[in-house]
Amino acid sequence: MPSSEANNAVRVVRTGSAAETIELGTQIGALLCAGDVVLLTGDLGAGKTQLAQGVGRALGVQENVIS
Repeated sequence: MPSSEANNAVRVVRTGSAAETIELGTQIGALLCAGDVVLLTGDLGAGKTQLAQGVGRALGVQENVIS
């Protein structure tokens, strides 16, 4: 069995700004391990790119994260 088990719990987190969404992504990115998969889905303008930018920041990505 992998070192991190799948967690089927659903959590809803609402952010009030793009900066808060990026910060949330940074916090999520800090929890990720090699081989983890994250699926982002949502309407246009939902904040997927900002969340991905935060994850990228946490993982040390130097390039711009774009949608």
